[in-house]
Amino acid sequence: MKPAILITGGSSGIGQEIALELGEKYNLIFIVRDELKTKKMIATLHHQNEHKIFECDLLDLEKLQNIMEQISKNFKIEAFIHSAGVSYVSYAKNFDFNEMIKCAKINLYSAMLIIKFLLKKNLKPYLKDIIFISSTFSKKGEIGNSFYASTKGGLDAYMKSLSLELAPDIKVNSILPGGIFDTGMTKNLFSQAQKQEILKAYPLGEGKTKDIAQGVKFILHCKWISGQQIIIDGGYSV
Repeated sequence: MKPAILITGGSSGIGQEIALELGEKYNLIFIVRDELKTKKMIATLHHQNEHKIFECDLLDLEKLQNIMEQISKNFKIEAFIHSAGVSYVSYAKNFDFNEMIKCAKINLYSAMLIIKFLLKKNLKPYLKDIIFISSTFSKKGEIGNSFYASTKGGLDAYMKSLSLELAPDIKVNSILPGGIFDTGMTKNLFSQAQKQEILKAYPLGEGKTKDIAQGVKFILHCKWISGQQIIIDGGYSV
């Protein structure tokens, strides 16, 4: 089998757009919660039979480990893109431990578990790129987003250390999107009026999932970028 790209969260939002951007050139392996939705998306791609879906909620780290054992035996992974993510909005004084653990498992711990398998000696020679979809909130504070930002900041800190550990053979980077409103995670969080108010802070106006997907494609093609937090946010963080 040809080398493949492993994607989490590829059934919707940014992850789905990344899959659509890359699916014509690469074989894709998906770890997703919604297998049916992913199958419908794959049906729009050429060579649809060359893509593979594993259904798993990333909260279930034991099941994820079993899936990675299967993947490690049957596939050659050229790149890993961790796009799965969940928001947790709360004031610090109201933090709920169970919700915190859920957010951390999906945003951070699941990526660490997957990479542990990808670095086994039978897979590591094929791996060239690791890309995390982080958030501008890992660099720019916002009231009510402190725990979510902490998980993304942890992901970015992990990325930097990993980029040194795995050089020169494997590049590791993060993409930090600004607020993208056409995703399942964000589209129901804000009214139209709230959205327009938020967009006043974005000099280039509203960004789309395709803007992030094109950033992923750029990193895959560029051989001299590693250890970087690449901000794609329409100028929000300036």
